[in-house]
Amino acid sequence: MLPGHSGWKRLVTVASLPSGSTMSQKSAADEARHPSASDVTYALVRDAVLAGASQRLRHSSNPQLWEIECDYYEGVLTLRGVVGSASVKNLAHAAVVDLKGADEVANRLEVVEIVARPARFLTRRKPC
Repeated sequence: MLPGHSGWKRLVTVASLPSGSTMSQKSAADEARHPSASDVTYALVRDAVLAGASQRLRHSSNPQLWEIECDYYEGVLTLRGVVGSASVKNLAHAAVVDLKGADEVANRLEVVEIVARPARFLTRRKPC
């Protein structure tokens, strides 16, 4: 590193300020470009929780869990989608409830019961 390099960098930063702007305005612009450590930590936790939830749901033997969408905001993992029964809704909740980083699970899954057709509709029609 060249002697006085840090002073040169500081001089360039100050020299690159638009006319009429102050150092505090430059700091706000730098913060917008460079996230703080807490922002980076939050992003890492969010990504880890979403990856963990997705992995648990996708590796389930129940294909209804494969289509569930997950969101994460401020410690709350939210499950969204449509499932066929209340037991599948509870199964999805149980799969992700103990994820590290998720303080709470908001289960917003909608239960739409599938009505089976009577057997007479499932038989083949005889050709005429």
